[in-house]
Amino acid sequence: MQTSNLEHNLNFDSSFYEREDCLPPSGLLESHSGAFYFAKDLNGRFVYANQKLIEFFNLNSSRDIIGKTDYDLNPVDLADAFVKDDLRVVKENTFLSNKIELIKNGQDAKEWFSTTKGPLYNRKGDIVGIEGIAFSTAKAIEMSAPVSDLSNCLEFIQSKYQNPILMKEIANQFHMSISTFEKKFKHQFNISPKQYLKRLRIQKACEMLRTHHSVKEVTYSTGFCDQSYFTKEFRVVMGMTPNAYRKSFKHTTPHLFNFDDLPTAAQAT
Repeated sequence: MQTSNLEHNLNFDSSFYEREDCLPPSGLLESHSGAFYFAKDLNGRFVYANQKLIEFFNLNSSRDIIGKTDYDLNPVDLADAFVKDDLRVVKENTFLSNKIELIKNGQDAKEWFSTTKGPLYNRKGDIVGIEGIAFSTAKAIEMSAPVSDLSNCLEFIQSKYQNPILMKEIANQFHMSISTFEKKFKHQFNISPKQYLKRLRIQKACEMLRTHHSVKEVTYSTGFCDQSYFTKEFRVVMGMTPNAYRKSFKHTTPHLFNFDDLPTAAQAT
């Protein structure tokens, strides 16, 4: 039997691409120095990761990531969010573009990325997985000169999230009207600045709750005005109360995704 070209690329699960009759990704995705590229099968297992992604997770080679899931590489709350998006991509046959999300690297630090992901098709047009590409928020902004001023806006929000922040205050600081600021931000990141701030605060809250801080302490340490409001917003994003998250986190175990778990588009709104 003739050896496939895929077998010579160590960053592939060559058996997956041959079994599913998929075209291999372009070599440009492997050589691109500024972006992560990844592909997963329908069980959430990585079947491709470019060298940039392997280095980000501080891994020795693709053998350390191929066949693993997001739960092997990230905290449970981050992995849950990635899997939820993957499910939606597959179930709705859709693309999610320029979504701001937090990814943990191999040194236990977290960085913000702009991620676009969509279905991975075989030669027959069947969905056999998902694929995506991600840029750091700084890189994503650098690639689009008209909105380069948003880099400082992101840094401002990330440094001030613990304090009350008005969108008008940010817009004024960077010499934009509030409507211009919100329009630019939404266009670039597919999320409003208010939503970004809320997700940042919830993410910081998750980190504190996992280290057994009280809900009251977390509320005021992450910029929420009162515990009732924090609980309401946390439940919307995480699907449970902060106290339930705090209690159950240590009992949560990784799991492969189940397409029946994903709500329909109508339910998700």
